[in-house]
Amino acid sequence: MGQTSFGDGSPDRCIARRLRVDLEHDRTTFHGVPIPRRTDNFPQSLAPGERPASAGRAPRSSIDGLRNSSLESVLAVAEYLLSGCSPEGKKETVRIDAPSADLAVKQLQKRGYEEIVLHTDDVSAHYTHASEVENEITPAEFVKFRYFGSWLDDALFVAWKLYKSGWMVYGAALALLVFRRVMDWPRGLTDYAAAIVVAFPLGFSMLAQIFNPAHRYNRLIEALAWGHWEEVLLRLPRIRDKLPPEEGAFVEAQALAGLGRLNEAMTILKPFADDRQMPAWLYWGRLGDVYFAAGKPEMIVPAQEKALELAPDNPTVLLDLAMSLVRWRGDAARARDLLRQARTHALSDVLEVFSYAIEGMIELEDGNPAQARSLLEQTLDALTPFRHATPLIGSAIDRTCAYLALACAAAGDGKQAAGYYRRAEPRLHALRSTDLIVRCQQALRGKENSIR
Repeated sequence: MGQTSFGDGSPDRCIARRLRVDLEHDRTTFHGVPIPRRTDNFPQSLAPGERPASAGRAPRSSIDGLRNSSLESVLAVAEYLLSGCSPEGKKETVRIDAPSADLAVKQLQKRGYEEIVLHTDDVSAHYTHASEVENEITPAEFVKFRYFGSWLDDALFVAWKLYKSGWMVYGAALALLVFRRVMDWPRGLTDYAAAIVVAFPLGFSMLAQIFNPAHRYNRLIEALAWGHWEEVLLRLPRIRDKLPPEEGAFVEAQALAGLGRLNEAMTILKPFADDRQMPAWLYWGRLGDVYFAAGKPEMIVPAQEKALELAPDNPTVLLDLAMSLVRWRGDAARARDLLRQARTHALSDVLEVFSYAIEGMIELEDGNPAQARSLLEQTLDALTPFRHATPLIGSAIDRTCAYLALACAAAGDGKQAAGYYRRAEPRLHALRSTDLIVRCQQALRGKENSIR
């Protein structure tokens, strides 16, 4: 859910689910210290004239007035990560188990927390397993994984955890090594042994990254984000046993659909349509990715309408459908209404970012290019810190650039429009985003002699 709405299909479902499946439940550990898998939880507007007080903060009026939301009957209890100011005035990040993001925020408010920021939406909560590693990794550290830029960040984090857990041993080895050097004693086996002990956490953490399944998953998602369908099918078996069954099925189905084998794709997904292995609304929402990859955008909105029918209070579904309506049908009026509805619910910090994009697209459709440009630039700025969290963020950034090209061209700024289009063009062609390619080229015609 989300890839089809915002982007050109397969890789842009970042608005409806976390931009990366969390592999925390299958970490390699040493001395109880897990080898981290970075989470995405990506890698996603307000009524006219409104601006958020803080991204990801829950609207108090709607949460306080919450009754028995229908979402509670749709979702099983899931894990949500939230930050807020405790009654003691401390900034804390905590895990809340609840049936929905709305109820998770409400629980934290009942504890006296203020300035609450939600980090987990109703989709990513199904793939977050922070509780399984919270003895070693705090919720705050779990959230920080989204900003890790490379394997080196992962390795340094593990090394720091090892040093912290065994500080007496490593400290003693270092002290011994320093003492012997200060005394200028001849180097011997003791020095080498102490040096090995001191260096072991860093060396181990570096070596562990070779076997970290998160990197295999990242390469899989990178291929997905660029529409390299054969590569996706080649890489999937190497990581599939680490993924939730429905995730592996949808990735395979998307690749098959992209190769023109939609019937095979739907056969693979059939076991997940009965609401047993995954919520039915999530199944229907994610079908949009498959339909886009198959080159059938006309089937996306009906699938998302079905998801909304099953989960009418789910803000992720509302935002997903709003985005699809404005892109595929030009229905800015209904998209704006869905956007307003979504904002009466708790939005994660990532979903809040994508809400700017939706509002920007709506303003562009309504003939307000200056306001559209401002909102889309906010989106671009807000997505940048997450750019290393998952390859899907890169896809979302490129899609934002495509709409910025349209907004700048409509505002008469041909030079900026051409620049944004050049940035987005490789991805648009890779994902066969014909609608955006044609719109951008038509908008740029006459603005500059060349768009390249």
